[in-house]
Amino acid sequence: MNSKSFISLIIMMLALVLVSCEPEEIVIDEGLLIGKWQSQAGSKSEYYRYDADYTGARWNTAEDISEAEAQRFEWTLVKDDLTHYHIMTTGGNKVPKFYKVTELSATTLKYKDDFNKEFHYVKVSE
Repeated sequence: MNSKSFISLIIMMLALVLVSCEPEEIVIDEGLLIGKWQSQAGSKSEYYRYDADYTGARWNTAEDISEAEAQRFEWTLVKDDLTHYHIMTTGGNKVPKFYKVTELSATTLKYKDDFNKEFHYVKVSE
């Protein structure tokens, strides 16, 4: 085998390896997100509720805030990108917060923010 054929063969094999190493597209079932979730960060009692109409609520019982007094938000989940649009009580402005979902199952929700801070929740009700 001459050197040109050998180099061509190496280039083709390298191209096949690189194409086959593309990351798989991440698809998360957003239906699993619907329900009430409780934080698993020590004694913290933070809750999130995700509703099927893409709205939700966040409250923290450690701060003596109940679900009825919760901070309202809207949410989207595209692939593994979770966005909360927190609705301000005065003016109705929406403040976005962006997360990368790392795990979502029927019982576990984990995601990271832009600063790589991890959040871990367990589902407490549908």
